[in-house]
Amino acid sequence: MIGTAGPLPMMLDTGAPLNIPAELIATQGFKILGQQPTNSGGGVQTMQDIADVPSLAVGPVKIGSTAAISGTALSGRAGRSSGPPPG
Repeated sequence: MIGTAGPLPMMLDTGAPLNIPAELIATQGFKILGQQPTNSGGGVQTMQDIADVPSLAVGPVKIGSTAAISGTALSGRAGRSSGPPPG
């Protein structure tokens, strides 16, 4: 659960900042704390919002307020299989 949304399919990288979809930040009404520059493929630098997420739960583990970076849209296909691997 992220705020009151969920459960949601997601991947957590314990060595990276929490990255959640921009549309989830908007629909949940999370407060934007500021922006930070991030580097994407090809060395392109963009500014991404940093939002205050009031709560995050993974199974029985729950934490209070934490910061998250605005990421890709929920409609993206990252991490989802569209069928068997080629060949």
